[in-house]
Amino acid sequence: MFNIGFRGSPFIRDEENLLLGRLEGFGLHEDFWSPLDYWQEEQYEVQWRQGIQRVLDGKISALIVSMRDPELSNFIDWWLLYAFEDQVIFQNQMLFLQNLRAPFNTDDIYTSIRPYRRHNLEGEALSEWRVPKCALQDFMK
Repeated sequence: MFNIGFRGSPFIRDEENLLLGRLEGFGLHEDFWSPLDYWQEEQYEVQWRQGIQRVLDGKISALIVSMRDPELSNFIDWWLLYAFEDQVIFQNQMLFLQNLRAPFNTDDIYTSIRPYRRHNLEGEALSEWRVPKCALQDFMK
């Protein structure tokens, strides 16, 4: 089973409008807080479906779970998706915007995805989930 979606209603915390979301895949789950000041709930959901379809088409992809105005923010929280044979590898990362060669483009977010790496610069294994492609295909139905 695979699922990504929102749970409950938006609320204000530290003057920021937030919505609780959850990513689930084969016994694992990760809760996240999505700010609603720059993107609304529907924009996240549209991007998630586009991102999932993209990885099912064999391309590197991402699911943004925390999007703030890139001109005012330091980072974006996203899950990178890499297709390998009959599985999709998920890696949760913070995209630090000041490290990009060009400004982050919300119309073409996928150009900011780095190639797949199993280890970080220090040689430590990155945390990742592996989910069968068929679970993502079922989600898209």
